[in-house]
Formats: sequence, structure tokens, C-alpha cells
Amino acid sequence: MEYLMTYGWAILIIGIVASALLYIVFSGNSGNVFQPRASPGSCIVYASNQQGNLGLSTTVKNLEGACNNELPLYVAEFNGAGSYINITGSPALTSGAAYTVVLWIHSASQTGVFYSTWDTNANGYQLSSHSGDASFGSGSSGDEYSNTIVTDGKWHQVAGVFNSSGLGSIYVDGVKVLSASTSNTISSQNVQIGRQSGATPYYYNVSIANVQVYNTSLSSNAIAALYTEGIGGAPVALPWLAGWWPLNGNANDYSGNNNNGVASGVAYTTSWSSGYAAP
Repeated sequence: MEYLMTYGWAILIIGIVASALLYIVFSGNSGNVFQPRASPGSCIVYASNQQGNLGLSTTVKNLEGACNNELPLYVAEFNGAGSYINITGSPALTSGAAYTVVLWIHSASQTGVFYSTWDTNANGYQLSSHSGDASFGSGSSGDEYSNTIVTDGKWHQVAGVFNSSGLGSIYVDGVKVLSASTSNTISSQNVQIGRQSGATPYYYNVSIANVQVYNTSLSSNAIAALYTEGIGGAPVALPWLAGWWPLNGNANDYSGNNNNGVASGVAYTTSWSSGYAAP
């Protein structure tokens, strides 16, 4: 009893410090204690050519590796002062009658661009925020504003979908928040993440993760399914997957299409999970 009275406080303090260290190392926020983190490239889409019954070659895509929607180890941080990721123009990323962009963002800034492809004639499209809300645009006259705030210092999934009938839709956290007719002026220029491309670049102070691009208009059910998977979710609709940048430690494309990005001034951080609540 005398021993416990003498050393009890010291033992208690050591226990508290040890618990705090474990919390910091394995978590980052209160909802994710001890959850495993996916290492860079642990899940990829493997594309292979297979010969059909008619002798025609078909590209088949399959997920390979640890594709169990674990939280990422890293996310990409953009400083709003020159950091961005550039992806060399690919027809599957910058052209087509229908497309979908889905990603996760965390920011307290009111205005900025998450994903864009523009040329000097203002042809292109972008997924961004305007005065804090989620916005999606295709050409200078085709911008849509959702009035759904996403720059509140929390993690949000944001998606922009354009279909072949000229209808553009915005989703936030798996829910459609706007659908309206818009123009479809596609750029042949490079894709950029964290910066508005074009004649006057605009940089954005934001954290971004799990960018997925499809050369089709995903359904509402598909967008909701991606949200349910969480920030580390693997792609769906693999035949139409044009690019997948988890941004989990690098700017590589894991879609099987080799659209690797080149990062400038981007930081990859493990201390990202504040403000993230698993769906």
C-alpha cells in the first residue's frame, strides 16, 4: 500500500503519456483509433488484354492488392501558393460526351479548384468551390453552383457528373445536390489537381485524396456507393475508369492507364484525419 501511495502518481502519468502516444501514432482523430492504414500502391487496377471468341482483343481491368477500403496513410496537401499536380493530357481524361470526377477534399478556404482541365480559350471543365459551395463547370458559361458548403474544415466527397444529354450534376457526400443543363466544351490540355489551369493559373489551399475520373456518367447509386466506401475507397465501374490518383504518398495513376501526375510543391501528410468521419 505504501509503495502504491509513493509511486502511484508516476505510474498513472506514464500510462497517460503512453496512451497519448499510441493515439497519435495510430489515429489522428477520435473516430479512427487503431484502424490500419493503406500503404502507397497497396491497391491497383490491373489492365490486361484478353482474346475473345471472335478473335477480338479486349482490355479487362481488375482490382489487385489490398483493396479493402482502408484509410490512406497519406493525403496530398496543396499550399495555395504554387503547389499542384499536372497530368499530361489524355483523350480519356479531357474529351468525351460524358464523364465523372469524384474526389475527397478538406479545406477552410472559400474559393478554389480541386480538379481542372482548361485551355486558353476557356474550353474545359472543373470541379471546385465558389464562395464555399461545391461547383462544377464546363466552359465559361456552364458553371453550376450548388449552395452546399464544402469548405468548412471537414472532409467531404465531391463529385461532378456530365452526361451525353447536356445535364450536369453535383454530389456532396454521396447525395445529389444540383442537376442542371450546362455546356460541354472539353479541353485537349493537361489535367491539373489543386490548381485552375489555363492562361491565369489559380492555386488552392486544400487537402485532396482519392481522385477518380470516369469517361462515363456514373449513376447516383454508384456515387453513393463510392461515398460509403470512404476516403480510401477503390473505384467502381472499372471498364470506364480513366484515371485514379489516390494521392496516398505520390501522384501516380493506379487505374492501369499510366496517366501519372507530376507534383510541384505538394506535401504528403499522415496527419490528415481531423475532420474526417467515416460514412
